[in-house]
Amino acid sequence: MPAFCQHSRKPLKPLASVHSGFQGLKQAEDFAISEDGVIYYLKARSVDYGPDYFLGEYESQYGKSYIDDEPNLRRLARSRMDWMESVIVASGHTVDWPAEGPGLLEIGSAAGFFLDEAKERGFRTLGVEISGFASDFARNRGHSIVQSSFASPNLIRAISDMLPISQLAQARTEGPVSESQRPAGLDLIAAFYTVEHFPDQQLAFKRMSQLLNPGGILLLALPSCFGPLFRCAPERWLASHPSDHFADYSPESLALTLDRYGLKQLSCRPSSFHPERACGWLRFLPKRWYRNWASRVGFGDTMEAVAVKQE
Repeated sequence: MPAFCQHSRKPLKPLASVHSGFQGLKQAEDFAISEDGVIYYLKARSVDYGPDYFLGEYESQYGKSYIDDEPNLRRLARSRMDWMESVIVASGHTVDWPAEGPGLLEIGSAAGFFLDEAKERGFRTLGVEISGFASDFARNRGHSIVQSSFASPNLIRAISDMLPISQLAQARTEGPVSESQRPAGLDLIAAFYTVEHFPDQQLAFKRMSQLLNPGGILLLALPSCFGPLFRCAPERWLASHPSDHFADYSPESLALTLDRYGLKQLSCRPSSFHPERACGWLRFLPKRWYRNWASRVGFGDTMEAVAVKQE
């Protein structure tokens, strides 16, 4: 991991120089922070997302395998889409989606449970998944899956070939274009706990923006460094930080990052509430009050965001 922010290309600072709670902690030396507040894990390494992850590792964390957790994961998918739709309405953004159905891409589509729910709502769905096990599982459920890393140089063409350009996207394209410039016709990109796994953060955000039509929607879920674990228990945050998470964002740093790529954050909300992890007066709040306060300021160890590609 370089000593420069992948988005701004400006030098990073030691994490402890910005967040005093990390001063004197040895593991904090492995983290650096950008001027926008993006935190980089300097020792991050990619891991293998084979059958063991979806069957064994997931079960060790959540008490059941990823496949067995389908009802909960589909409920979560419905909740995210309901929230996304409410954000779009509240923002006043007009969604100019094609009559034949909006094109949706899920990055890290896993077993296809989110794609199931999206297809039921009329989306033309496509997934990108690096795991062969998960790709095969989703294909057997009738989904179109590109088995590839999202960083693959051939990905844009593969997506364009599998999800034909819509009439609306074609109308927006003026003159002849090369295969590499051909728009994918995507109206919605979803990525849940995926973005933080990419070694090249600039490429990930640039590609998401490139694949979206103007006015298209980006729906994200990812860890947040504006939450009780990071703010109140730095040692625990360091000890529990996944080895394959290359970058961490807060609601504020995510909005600044999205803006660099022509994406405007419409809303961001915490997706988990842990008052027992909080410190100071926060831990004494009734749970309902804590949840209301955390929702208002975006305070949580994980977060969800909706953004729009600006015209």
